[in-house]
Amino acid sequence: MSVIELYENLAPHTTPASNPRASFAGCLVRTAGHDFMDFRMHPDNTTTGGMDACINFNDPDNAGLKECLQATNV
Repeated sequence: MSVIELYENLAPHTTPASNPRASFAGCLVRTAGHDFMDFRMHPDNTTTGGMDACINFNDPDNAGLKECLQATNV
């Protein structure tokens, strides 16, 4: 299922306490941000991480991303 299909399958109705489509969009933005923010420059001038489409769900900096993505499954 595509990202657009996932988005469109979420309830379009909102309440003051719930907006499934906005939550999904926020989750995607946060996931993308955490993908590129894991770039590290090491003392030996080597680098790791960066925009590679991989998220380490075991990294404490990424806490909650896995649950956020799973919550959007329909």
